[in-house]
Amino acid sequence: MKKHRTIHRFITQKGLAVRVYRLRSDDAEWLIDLFDHLSATSRYLRFNEYLDHPDAEHVRREAQVLADVDAKRGGAWIAVADLPGEPNAPIAGARYVRTPVPGVAEVSVAVRDDLHSQGIGSELLVFIARRAKADGLHKLAASFHTSNRAIWALLASAPFQVATEVHGPQTDVLVDLDGIVVDETREPVLAQPSMRIT
Repeated sequence: MKKHRTIHRFITQKGLAVRVYRLRSDDAEWLIDLFDHLSATSRYLRFNEYLDHPDAEHVRREAQVLADVDAKRGGAWIAVADLPGEPNAPIAGARYVRTPVPGVAEVSVAVRDDLHSQGIGSELLVFIARRAKADGLHKLAASFHTSNRAIWALLASAPFQVATEVHGPQTDVLVDLDGIVVDETREPVLAQPSMRIT
């Protein structure tokens, strides 16, 4: 088993113990495994393209690119759990990458299909927001397919201000990190609690 230092731990709503590690360049296999546990629909909603039967070598190359994260540009994490018959299984990934706009990073979170609706995405979004805030970022940006109900639910439960703009099939999101008080001993909270989705 690979030796990783656990960065964060949490228990899902269904009692699954999850460990979060910083993604390393030799973790591409974990990303491939995670990708393999996404349905064609989830892949489309996540990557905005149909990836029903992608070329294995293409998937491997893309996984390696995602695993090679330049710390100056952002951060990436992999969540693992011990599942029945799958010890140390990658169950979710989260990352942010700085954009050319100062103080703004693009964020993404992916959770394997069979573990949806357990609060994993919400936990990782809060975790990554805290990390981004500590890294000096002010906003997290993302775009997603407007029909993605899971992302809408994730945003509705977020403990920070979220602004959305719907452009037909695509929705743009901006998460405001400035109102988050970073306290590593507990969850981030708003200095002035008020969550807004527009």
